[in-house]
Amino acid sequence: MKRAALLLGSLLMVGAMAQAEDTVVATPLVDQQVTAFKPTGYVDLQYRIYGKTENAENAENDWNNGTNKTSRLQLLGSITMTPNQSLEYRVREYNSLTSEPLGKNAKKNETRLRYFYKHGNIGDTNIGLTSRVEYKDKSSYQTLQYMPRFSFKSFMPANVTKFVVAPFYEYEWNDKNNEEYKNKIGVNLETYTQLPYNFGFEFEVDTTQLFYGQDQQFNNTKNKDHQFEVAVKAILYRDVVLYAQDKTDIKLHFEGGFDKYTVDQYKQYGVSKNDRAKYTLYAEPSIQLGYSLNDSTVLYAAVGARYENWNNTAESSASTWRWQPEAWAGFKTSF
Repeated sequence: MKRAALLLGSLLMVGAMAQAEDTVVATPLVDQQVTAFKPTGYVDLQYRIYGKTENAENAENDWNNGTNKTSRLQLLGSITMTPNQSLEYRVREYNSLTSEPLGKNAKKNETRLRYFYKHGNIGDTNIGLTSRVEYKDKSSYQTLQYMPRFSFKSFMPANVTKFVVAPFYEYEWNDKNNEEYKNKIGVNLETYTQLPYNFGFEFEVDTTQLFYGQDQQFNNTKNKDHQFEVAVKAILYRDVVLYAQDKTDIKLHFEGGFDKYTVDQYKQYGVSKNDRAKYTLYAEPSIQLGYSLNDSTVLYAAVGARYENWNNTAESSASTWRWQPEAWAGFKTSF
């Protein structure tokens, strides 16, 4: 909570300073104006409540155990510091809404920072290159990743708004800083396509070669110090405006699909670790209300539910689909 408050206060100060800057620099000897760069970005603060999954409590063997009747405070935002440099941040903190502590399978507090540098097009080509450095702290472990991102959007149809090929290297270590570390190398494909009737489709393929600092046991095979995996993300989105007038809008939002479908080199999923693949398949409808407080700030609130195979994700036995209600509210301000 303190981390989120400190980061929010710092960013709001930056935003206030940015708005105070003059955007035009006048040249006294020449009758023309030159637009000066100033930082831009946004801050989004959201509070979300997760209700009780169908037929569940927080017991170890219940549906979606550990994440029932919990809350999440999220601080999300971005700042463009120079024409070529930007920083994205996301801080999440989870808490129990009952007298019981969070279950052992509850989602963990997380801080994620991403720094971007735009190199521009490569030579005389229309292939854009952006470097990304990501740091993530997820309570029990941390990761540091470098990813050069090559954009091929200019070669795609107009409705393909994102087409990125991104090799990466990532190092993961735990809080004990012992031999339980991981080295990861791979290549990701990230796309987003606008479809007719206000549909959107996100498609992503992540290929990762893992090297473990400590040998891992997979099924009944000998211990291995490596693993190769392919993960596919495929999500469909659609918004339907139900009401829009003046500063207020109400819309029906739907999203759903695979997040993610993972296939591994060695079997490690299921009760007997007899599966190479696992998947999470979900649907999440919601009704969302937005109110424009002014030109730069929007207040919002929503209610919805998520339908997902919460506990059993192994490919051959995926089950335990249940609904979990949720509600959230927050504000987003741009500068």
